[in-house]
Amino acid sequence: TGPSLNQLIYDFGRTASAVKINRENVAASEQDLQTVRQNVVLNVKQTYYGVLQSLALINVAQETLTQNQERLTQAQGFYQAGTRSKIDVTKAEVDLANAQLALIRTKNSYQVARANLNNAIGLHQGLQFAIDENFDFAPKPISLDEILQAAFNQRPEMLQLKARQRSQEAAVRLARSGYYPTISGNVSNTWRTDEVPNDPAWDWSIGAALTIPIFSGFSTQSQVAEAKALLRNLTAQEETLRQDIRLEAEEAFLNFNEALQRIAVTQKTMVQAKENYDLASGRYQVGIGQPLEINDAEVLLANARANHINALYDFKAAEARVEKTMGLYRQGHEK
Repeated sequence: TGPSLNQLIYDFGRTASAVKINRENVAASEQDLQTVRQNVVLNVKQTYYGVLQSLALINVAQETLTQNQERLTQAQGFYQAGTRSKIDVTKAEVDLANAQLALIRTKNSYQVARANLNNAIGLHQGLQFAIDENFDFAPKPISLDEILQAAFNQRPEMLQLKARQRSQEAAVRLARSGYYPTISGNVSNTWRTDEVPNDPAWDWSIGAALTIPIFSGFSTQSQVAEAKALLRNLTAQEETLRQDIRLEAEEAFLNFNEALQRIAVTQKTMVQAKENYDLASGRYQVGIGQPLEINDAEVLLANARANHINALYDFKAAEARVEKTMGLYRQGHEK
């Protein structure tokens, strides 16, 4: 009896390739986690902006309701003074009821948006936490080339595929190492005796072994071919992923610029609609305007405000999409 030690000395890259495969597989799994994180961040941002958009639209609907209430009061006064007919009062009442319905729908949309936000955050109950209605609107110009360059360098999907390619390259080397021998050493110390109770003796043995593969039934060739085929498949996947990222980047870039242009147009339209409403309201107050005229002006103003709000929050959603496309959401912080 006695101890024995066997140690691999050199295996022509078998161990190093196996370590490389597992290390790159870990890196690929980490990037998969980053992909999930980025999707969660984007979803939360978009649903949060949806809540802010609904809140702003509630304010527009409330202002429209107040305007209709004031117009009904004016119509009733004109009718009592005998300067307007009953139809003005009736139309004002109908317009007020429509404004109330619009406010109800807008408030319901806000509650739906809150529910979506709770779901995006991962809450299991409908908590009514405070919402900060202010957000920074400081658009930064960005080019499509900048988005693409950042996306190709930072997107976790791309980094994950690169890690898988490096892992498969190591798998090719591991398969090729099957052609090469292995060198190992051994040491043993044996305590022996021919017959008890004769005195035992210790024997030392030191040696080395060279194991040479002669014939493996063509399994090594097949393993090498399979590993190379998988590597070519990953290369093709990278090209497909690059095309998908380019398409996503172009859509995000176009939506970003469209929303930015809409903000400028809707801002001007809102100013013009407000001026038109003030003129129509002034004409009606002095008794020379018609109910249809002020009603049209009121609808134009409400639509202009709603369009401007939609443009603002569409821009914020597009901005979040651009950041996600570029791979700017990283673990531990957000750029």
